[in-house]
Amino acid sequence: MHQSGRYSLQNTVYLEKNGEILKAIQVQIDSNGIKTEATYYFLKEVLSMVQIAKENLRLSNLRIKQTRVFYDAKQRPISAYTRTSNGTNNAAFQQIKLSAVEHDQIEKHLQMLSDIQNQEGEFALYFLGFHEAKNKKFVQFGNDTFLTNLTFAPEEKLITELQTNPELFKNQIFNIQHQTIQEASGLQYQVLIDISKR
Repeated sequence: MHQSGRYSLQNTVYLEKNGEILKAIQVQIDSNGIKTEATYYFLKEVLSMVQIAKENLRLSNLRIKQTRVFYDAKQRPISAYTRTSNGTNNAAFQQIKLSAVEHDQIEKHLQMLSDIQNQEGEFALYFLGFHEAKNKKFVQFGNDTFLTNLTFAPEEKLITELQTNPELFKNQIFNIQHQTIQEASGLQYQVLIDISKR
């Protein structure tokens, strides 16, 4: 999923067999080249640790600032550590006091992660239409801020309905699930694996 003009955003969530969330990775790249990768670790669906790695992709010398924050069973931060590395050296983590601003930022990203997973708020996805590119057909979902293009199985019942009468479904909200595919040629795209009308 991406937000045109301001930043791109990609989320990956790992679940237990029972559906409980184990880990979530959120990668955001701003238009100015700042990449922030936040990895959230959960224990019984309670946040136990978050690691945030920041780097400027426009700089020729790699410098990554990592921050790790550990949480108690009530999801309150109990300790935080940081280090800056250049990708080859492994500087030791130094304990820091997590500022209120940093804590609020983590909470904000955690809420964003929840909204993305539940496709709520600014991440509610509307059907926008179909298009073709690179010899593949795509179905497009999005809103005023975010946009995603997904390849699809043409025989999927709801996709057939959308193709038959796209104007009828235009701007209606759908829940979607997708998977990223990487071809041997290097081409990467997302495939729709589940869709339901809200």
